[in-house]
Amino acid sequence: MATIGGITLAATVRAPGAARREVRRRLEGRLAGDRLRDAELIVSELVSNAVLHAPHAGVLEVWIRADAGRLRVELSYAGEGPPGTPPPLPPPHAERGRGLLIVDALADRWGACGNGVTCVWFELDVADRGEAG
Repeated sequence: MATIGGITLAATVRAPGAARREVRRRLEGRLAGDRLRDAELIVSELVSNAVLHAPHAGVLEVWIRADAGRLRVELSYAGEGPPGTPPPLPPPHAERGRGLLIVDALADRWGACGNGVTCVWFELDVADRGEAG
């Protein structure tokens, strides 16, 4: 799997927007419009969770990798972060709590692991017409 690029972000409220912009910049022209929007939204949700659930992480690392049929994005940071499975559906009036449900709906595969360092990743299957390859 080839590395397209790495992004280092400060774990602040500005990190989700910065991550979205960098993912778009690095994948524009490599990924079809819908899949590019999916990648932007998923990375934004994962980075938002990291900032919310691991406020002392300090630095977030995002790696973008691809091969002929798959895009993989990994987010890692110090500390324990969000769960690796979607939480139960929040009450209808709740203003938060749907981020991992969005990730689960849009990503073809995703997961998380942690042991002092949290790594959350997702994969998108991409068409064989040169996307992300």
